[in-house]
Amino acid sequence: MNLFKDRSEAGLLLAEKLKSAIRKNTIILGLPRGGVEVAAAVSRRLDLPLGVIVAKKLRHPDSPEFSIGAVADGGGVFIDPRFEKSVNQDYLKSEIAEKEEQIKAYVREFGESAVRGKECVIVDDGIATGNTIFAAISSARKQGAKRIIVAVPVLPNVLVPIVKKATDILIYLYASDEFFSVGQFYRQFPQVTTEEVIQLLQSSRPEN
Repeated sequence: MNLFKDRSEAGLLLAEKLKSAIRKNTIILGLPRGGVEVAAAVSRRLDLPLGVIVAKKLRHPDSPEFSIGAVADGGGVFIDPRFEKSVNQDYLKSEIAEKEEQIKAYVREFGESAVRGKECVIVDDGIATGNTIFAAISSARKQGAKRIIVAVPVLPNVLVPIVKKATDILIYLYASDEFFSVGQFYRQFPQVTTEEVIQLLQSSRPEN
């Protein structure tokens, strides 16, 4: 099922649904990399500043392709409750430290986004497991965000109440009972490069 032409179209549709929830002093925060493209479209349509929250998935020790949680810049960490006690704690500390170093490198490229006292809209191109979104929410709270809205085009129906509970407001376009990947809902879903993220961020900043 292809609901959206591409990430930009999804962002424009999301912006329309977000309008009524937006207050003063709001920043749009995209999750790199694909989420920044959606967030950029939201930012342009609503005439709001664009920033990022960088989050990296934590790998299962036996199955690296499987996510057991995520860590985000600003100190946000989320561990899937199913693995909190079953995964070796030394491995977990090492994995978190490794991802934090990777995040620092990305933040140096993308720049930091100040969120203290602000209304924050965290945007991604979709939610699959929820791990990176939960880490991003934790990060925004730790950094003093006034209110947090999670806005995504699509997510599994089963995650709707869980994400709602974790944030202040959840805005979404479609919740699916048959969710295999975020990309299944887009006709065009290319990889977004680091260079493209930097360009989107730079183009959103006002000229001096």
